[in-house]
Amino acid sequence: MLRQYEMSDVQIAPVVDSIRSDRKRWVDFMMRFELGLDQPEPKRAVTSAATIAGAYVAGGLIPLPPPIFFFTVTGRALVLSSLLALACSAT
Repeated sequence: MLRQYEMSDVQIAPVVDSIRSDRKRWVDFMMRFELGLDQPEPKRAVTSAATIAGAYVAGGLIPLPPPIFFFTVTGRALVLSSLLALACSAT
């Protein structure tokens, strides 16, 4: 990454040695600049959890209506629910 800024190996070596001397700093540097990952925002945790929970509930409601409302025979309801779940997951 530092070579992109036209730095020589002599200039880069002390910078890399300094960053590598602290494991936490080295991991932070690699996550941010090598992998392009930033520190997650703590305030987004609740929003992310609510989004995931809502998606699970919405996805779980798709195969439920056939056995609950339309069929008294369990086998047919299971087949229809499975087909609905497969059709929704395929799209």
